[in-house]
Amino acid sequence: MPIATVASITIDWDEYGTVSHRLDSFIPANDYQRDDALALSVTLVVAGQLGVLAPEYSLDLCSRVLDFLDGRPHTPELIQYPLSGARIHLHQKDDTIVPTFEPSFLQGGTMEPEEAVRRLLTAYMYQVSSQLGSEILHYMKTVLLATVQFYLTVPLAADMAGPLFSPKRTSPDLNLTMIGFVHTIYPQWKGGPYMAPDLFGSHLSDTRNQLKDILGKIAPAPHTSAPGSSNPASFIASPTLCEFCGAPAPTRYVELHENVGAMVTRFHRSVKGNLCKACIQAFFWNFTGKTITLGWWGVISFFITPFILLNNTARVLPSIGMQGPAIRRGPSPSPLWVLTTIGAFLFMAWVMVSLFSAGPPASVRQTTGSHQTPPTGQILVTPLPRPTNTVRQVPSYHGIPCVRWDEVPASSLDSSICVYGIIYTYGPYSNQWDTIYFSESPSAFRVMDFNVFYATPLSPGDCAIVYGRIRDYGPYLVITPDTTRSDSVTTSSSPCR
Repeated sequence: MPIATVASITIDWDEYGTVSHRLDSFIPANDYQRDDALALSVTLVVAGQLGVLAPEYSLDLCSRVLDFLDGRPHTPELIQYPLSGARIHLHQKDDTIVPTFEPSFLQGGTMEPEEAVRRLLTAYMYQVSSQLGSEILHYMKTVLLATVQFYLTVPLAADMAGPLFSPKRTSPDLNLTMIGFVHTIYPQWKGGPYMAPDLFGSHLSDTRNQLKDILGKIAPAPHTSAPGSSNPASFIASPTLCEFCGAPAPTRYVELHENVGAMVTRFHRSVKGNLCKACIQAFFWNFTGKTITLGWWGVISFFITPFILLNNTARVLPSIGMQGPAIRRGPSPSPLWVLTTIGAFLFMAWVMVSLFSAGPPASVRQTTGSHQTPPTGQILVTPLPRPTNTVRQVPSYHGIPCVRWDEVPASSLDSSICVYGIIYTYGPYSNQWDTIYFSESPSAFRVMDFNVFYATPLSPGDCAIVYGRIRDYGPYLVITPDTTRSDSVTTSSSPCR
C-alpha cells in the first residue's frame, strides 16, 4: 500500500512562547477523530525527537514530559530564532501511522536549535492536552509514559554503555531504535492503551527515579551548573528546587494567606513551603490583592484581614533581594490584584503621612511691618511661598512624550509607549538577545529585543529613546522595541535627566 498523508498540523507561536495549531485533515474526520489525530501527533513526534535530539536536550524533554504527567503547570518559554516555523505530517502505510516533523530554521539565531525544538514540543504537548477529552488524554499520557520509559531503559541505556557516548550528540543506533518504537505506537493506540491510576503512578515514580539515576551518571555535580544552563540536570538534581513550580532557584520558607469574607462565612486558602522568588511574589500579589478588596466583609473577617495583610507583607519583604529562577514556571501575578494592592498600600501610606504631618492649628499673628492687630474674630495667616516647579524637558517620539525608564507605570503593561534613559551598559542577555540596561540592579527595568539586533550604534552614557510594548518578564518589566518601525531605538543629544 502506498504511503498517504492523512493530516498536517501547522504550529505557530508568539513572542511569549504560547503556541497554537491548525489541523488540516485530508480524509473525512469528525471532531473526535481530529482530537485523536492531535493526541497521536504529540506522542509520535515526542518519541521520534527523543531519538533525534542530543541526550542533553532529550533528557530535558523527558523531564518536561514527566512534569506534564505529574500534573505540574507549564509556563510558556520563549521560542527564539533560529526556529521560525514547524509542521507535523501524519502518514499512513498499511496499519501504521508515522510522523514527519519539519521545523524551519533561519541562519544564525539566539539559541541552540535543539533547545528551541525542545521548548516547542513541550508547549505543544500542553496546548493539545488542554483541548482533549478525558479518554483521549489518558491514551496520550499512557503512551508518553511508555515512550519515556522505553527511551531511558533501552536505547539510551545501551548508548551510554558504549565507549563513545556523549550527552552532546546522538548516535545512529539510538535514532534507529526510537524510529522502530514510533512504528509500534499506532497499532497499540488503536487498541485503546489503558493503565489503572495506581499502576500509572507507580510507573511514573519509577521512571522519574530512572531519569535521576541517568542524570547523576552524566552530570555528577549538577549544582555547579550556571543558572539558566540547558543542562537538564540543573532542573532535576539541583539542591534548591521550588516546592511549588520545581524551578531550580534559591528558595525561602513562607506562609501566605488569602481571606474572602462573605458576611456570615468566610473562605480561606494558603500556601506554605520553600518557594522561589517568582512564586512568592505571585502568591503575595494574588492573595493580598484579593484579601485587601474582599477580606473585610464579615465580623470575623474584619478582624482577621489586617493580620493576614501584615503577615503577607512581612513574608514577602525578605524575598525582594532573592535571585529569581531563570525561567518562570509557576503562576503569574494577576495585573488586577497587583494594581489593587499597590493602590491600597499607597492610600494607607497617604493617610498615615497626612495624620502625622499635619501642623499645629493656625494662630493669630501680628503683622511685623505695621504692628497692627487683626480685627476680632479674624485670623491673620502668613501665606507660605508656593514651590516653583521647573518643567523637565523630556524627549519625545513622533510627538509622543516619553517616560523615564524608572517612572514607567505598572498600568502601562501590554501597551506601547516611549521610554528614555541614560544607558548604563549594553550587550547580550544570557548570550541570547540584545539588551539595554539603565541600572546595575539585576531587577531593574530594561530594553530587550527578542527578534532583531539594534541597528543604531549604542554606547554607555548615550541617551536612548525606545518606542515599543511593555512586557512582564518575571522579576522585572521590559520594553520590546516595535520591529515595524526602523527608528524604534534611537539616541539623542537631549539631556535624559
